[in-house]
Amino acid sequence: LAPPPTRRHADELVGLGDDAWETLRLTPGWTEQEVSAS
Repeated sequence: LAPPPTRRHADELVGLGDDAWETLRLTPGWTEQEVSAS
């Protein structure tokens, strides 16, 4: 199992808009990656 995301990372994910959620891909290692709302 992967480590859980940091609190900051989880907060950023929660704050993403609908457009970002449509393109978000959670791949292996996603808990260590920065959130990108491109």
